[in-house]
Amino acid sequence: IVAAALGWFTYSEIQLAYAEALEEGESLAIWAQMVTISAGFVLLLLSWLIWRTAAQRDSNLQTGLRFFAAILLMIGGWVLISELPVVIAEGDKDWWISLRTTIFYVIGALPAELFFGLVLATLLYQEIKAKGLFRMIFFLPYITPAVGAAAVFKVLFSGNPTGTINTVLASVGLQPLGWLNEPNGVNQLIGEALKLNIPDWAAGPS
Repeated sequence: IVAAALGWFTYSEIQLAYAEALEEGESLAIWAQMVTISAGFVLLLLSWLIWRTAAQRDSNLQTGLRFFAAILLMIGGWVLISELPVVIAEGDKDWWISLRTTIFYVIGALPAELFFGLVLATLLYQEIKAKGLFRMIFFLPYITPAVGAAAVFKVLFSGNPTGTINTVLASVGLQPLGWLNEPNGVNQLIGEALKLNIPDWAAGPS
């Protein structure tokens, strides 16, 4: 709580100093950039301390969470040290709004996503009623796009003369192709078109 309050106070003070510098047409005071760089080193120190204690946890979950927190702190420290001072010096007022929105999103969305993800992953391996149905619903969003793409691909490249692609070929005076129904390999078909003899071992996929 103290760290969050200190971070919010620092953010507010730097934003105020930056707005005053823009109104007066002056460059941002050096102390504001020094604060961000110092905060970056603090985050790197915290990440190192958390990383060292991660292996001493009793459970794999605690170890994983500590490693994840350490990585997030490393990224935050790197941004504060190497990127943020440059952006502050060259940005505008809209940049602060985007930064605040990003911070709110990270604080509000990522913990909730991680929490519900862990809950769902745990439920997948529990002995509960309708476990099979629950697993199907859980994995359905990952499977549906591939199944839908395969269905559309099959319709487009149908070997029927009235198929979509064959209809386009017929409209420009070309012969319809077997596409997915073609028993010969793709390299053989190209070789036939170029009057080349392609051996069976180099026929390629049909």
